[in-house]
Amino acid sequence: MSEPPTRRSVSPARIALVGGVIVVGLVAGLIVDDLYRGGLAGATPPAAEPRAAPAPRAAPSRLAAAPRREPPAAPPPTQPWAVAPEQQGAVPPGHVPAWAVRPPRPDPTIPRPSPPAEPPDPLTYRPPMDNPGGVNRDRPPRPVPGLD
Repeated sequence: MSEPPTRRSVSPARIALVGGVIVVGLVAGLIVDDLYRGGLAGATPPAAEPRAAPAPRAAPSRLAAAPRREPPAAPPPTQPWAVAPEQQGAVPPGHVPAWAVRPPRPDPTIPRPSPPAEPPDPLTYRPPMDNPGGVNRDRPPRPVPGLD
């Protein structure tokens, strides 16, 4: 009698090779598809040739008769603190106008923070070095235990 066929194991190199071929095939297919659809065929710089406006879509029948209205132009915004009491209209209930707000004075018992100090001029002031010797390799010799 003959022995049953043994199952061969698939090596990782063969799996990587098949996966790489699949990825390369997909990328090539996407590139060909992009070229076929005209992605690069008629490319021109945007400033060279202006595009025409897209054709208007046909409106559904129930909206076809409605005229298109433009929204009214909004007045320029006025900041709340720029409005005087005479210029303000009706105030809604619970609203406090900005001109009526009186913030409390600062607490005199809390010490004021010190004014900001100007940093020293780096051309005339050398900052302290945390690294003795700096980058010039003039560091003092390190003590080596056992050789002293």
